[in-house]
Amino acid sequence: MSEYFFNDVNAWGNNGIPLTGSDFTTPSNTTIKIDTNMLRLLGYSDIIVPNNSIIKFISDNIQLIAETLQMNGTIELNTNSTILIAKSAVDNRAIYSFNNASIWPNGIPDSGSFTFPDDIIMEIDADMLHALGYSDVTVPKDTLIKFISDNIQFVSKTIQMNGVIELNTNSTILITNDGITRPIYSFNDSSIWPNGIPLAGEDCLFPENIIMEIGSNMLQQAGYDKITVPASTCVKFINANCNLYGKSVDIQGEIQLNINSTISVDTDADAGLEIKYFHDAATWTDNKIPGIGEDITVGAGICLVISSQTTLAEYYGALTIPTNGMLLFDNTVDNTRLLVTSINNTGTLQSANNNIVKILRGNANLYLPVYLDSDVKVQDSQVGANSTMDSSSNFIMHCEQTKASTFGKYFKYKVDSNGNYTFKYNDTEKTNFETELSADISNQKLYHYDRTFLNSSRKTTDATISNLLIQYISSIFFDRPDVKDLIKNPTDIRDNIVNTNIPGLIGLEITHGLNTNTYANGNNPLVSMFQQIKRQLPNRFSNDNNNVEYNFPFKSGDTIAIFVKMKANIFYNATSSTNGHTQELYNILRNNNNLPMVGGAVSHYNLLEFNDVNKTIKMKPTTWRIVLGLK
Repeated sequence: MSEYFFNDVNAWGNNGIPLTGSDFTTPSNTTIKIDTNMLRLLGYSDIIVPNNSIIKFISDNIQLIAETLQMNGTIELNTNSTILIAKSAVDNRAIYSFNNASIWPNGIPDSGSFTFPDDIIMEIDADMLHALGYSDVTVPKDTLIKFISDNIQFVSKTIQMNGVIELNTNSTILITNDGITRPIYSFNDSSIWPNGIPLAGEDCLFPENIIMEIGSNMLQQAGYDKITVPASTCVKFINANCNLYGKSVDIQGEIQLNINSTISVDTDADAGLEIKYFHDAATWTDNKIPGIGEDITVGAGICLVISSQTTLAEYYGALTIPTNGMLLFDNTVDNTRLLVTSINNTGTLQSANNNIVKILRGNANLYLPVYLDSDVKVQDSQVGANSTMDSSSNFIMHCEQTKASTFGKYFKYKVDSNGNYTFKYNDTEKTNFETELSADISNQKLYHYDRTFLNSSRKTTDATISNLLIQYISSIFFDRPDVKDLIKNPTDIRDNIVNTNIPGLIGLEITHGLNTNTYANGNNPLVSMFQQIKRQLPNRFSNDNNNVEYNFPFKSGDTIAIFVKMKANIFYNATSSTNGHTQELYNILRNNNNLPMVGGAVSHYNLLEFNDVNKTIKMKPTTWRIVLGLK
């Protein structure tokens, strides 16, 4: 059905926008929307609303005046809006309620045809009208029909309106010409469902005596338990490709299907899964919905549904879907992104629309403003450093051992009445933090944000920090990261990274000048990180009191960037019996023009340091920015 505003010339064809005193007929299959100041104050002559047309008042206090109104379609009025047929004084008319039996000679109408009493004001409230509607209804010239509540629907096969009807918000006059005088509701109209709109896995018992319209993205893709359509109900699919699934289906009424739409018993294996919703705390074993950085584990035999009621966190930890489990984005969700640190899926991941599940590769909340050297020392502390500290490669590691709670208890702070902050640290938590981070550096995968090293067409593989360093060395020699078997000392490189003790370097820098017993002014790196938290997350400090001791307010999911200068000895002394390299090999590598490059690859030997005396080769330092996602 087309929609136009009343003052849109395109709605009226060659007849033009109706003028004062003119006749007009609303176009077929069209909704005419009337807003403030669109209608002629002096009204119109004869108005016809065909059975497949709608006049919709979209604002309050609008009055449509006409000499006659032939209404076979639908008119939707808003608050204090009226259709006035002729003009008559109403000040002295008696006011009656529709369910006042004394005003009806033949009793209160409950079906069939009737005429409203003449020369009165008739008030209609909720639940006074018959749900199935009426046949032929007449409103006399001197009668005012007034809907005094919202959301009232007056259903009739025909209506001869010579008087005035005032409708309230979301109230309608529905004219049905097929003899089925049933009100029409949308499936996602919560007002029609006594227990709320049916959720996946629940019974779907359609209400009686209505026409239920089902459109796109209204039904649960996971299906329902028992579907029942009463004899007095019509279920109408108004869009193509709508599918209603249930474990059992009992149809006593009428079904109007659209193109490629179905109602069927779901015999799929997944139909036996128990439906649970992501946003429902009862779904989770600890009654706590996963928050930022926390794992999502789908239970065995469970279909975990992400719906429009689900508010996803910025990112999560590991996503695990077992063989007999399912994660489902239902029909109510579109263009939603679920970010996780890793995916372990042996079950089913399904989406009704365009939704994304991907590995998180992101930026850090905080950064440690020093360069850490892989030669086991801290280099050039950056007093005024900022988040644009130089780095040639960027990574993120989602920690499995390094916990925000440990890092938070590592440091204590308090503030005095002048707003000055002082700090101390806990030696036990310092050891715990360094132990946890050492384990993660040895074992956890780094996700390479840039995805390439020296050649934009050669993709790296996410791996541990030592493996990625080997990929970097491979890229220097061969212009590609995947030639590993030609590097003869990978174990030495791996051990060198592990033995670097990056956690110890961090501790050395951020505890400098502090002790475990008394509070003192912080060092530059520690104060810098503290100020970053205050600036970016001020709500974490909103309840601080003077001279009270607090842990650093780190939370699971917080991210901290560290900057590490990476180095490696690639080949050792040519006379060493442990490596077996020869003078000839060194000379070939030294004179790289004689080294055949596969596929015309580009040489990156400018990133190497050759020692002609000791016949050794080293990788020139390169700074890696590693974002630590705290568990």
